[in-house]
Amino acid sequence: MTAVRTTPVRGGVKSLAWDGNDLVDLVGGGRRWAPDPDGDEGLGPLHLGVWSVPERRWLHRSPLERPTGTLLARGGQVLALYGHPRLLDAATGAVLAEWPEAELPEKDLCFGVTHVPSPVAALSPDGTRLAVARPDAVAVIDLPPHP
Repeated sequence: MTAVRTTPVRGGVKSLAWDGNDLVDLVGGGRRWAPDPDGDEGLGPLHLGVWSVPERRWLHRSPLERPTGTLLARGGQVLALYGHPRLLDAATGAVLAEWPEAELPEKDLCFGVTHVPSPVAALSPDGTRLAVARPDAVAVIDLPPHP
């Protein structure tokens, strides 16, 4: 039997993605989110954070300029799928590349909202390409080399 560890959510998380076996990339929502209510101040609204599960601490927390919507992790980078795909540095929140021509729904939450469609996207296993569903086709984006 696998042990399950839970972390109480005391605030809002808009989106998250596993980044390997031990890291979770999260975007803060309308309220501050603190995995440990007795610990530090947590993750603020419109902030990108990298949480280490085994260490139970933040590795990075950075403010963002715009919503991310659904996230796909790429080993220290995240693909934000709000409006159009953007590649962000997970440690700083900096935009590394973006593709405005590949329009996507502007869905700020990765769950719970049903009147705005969720983006449909897939990252190739080697992390070199992103496929996003469009109304009339599938757009395939060649991503910049991963460091």
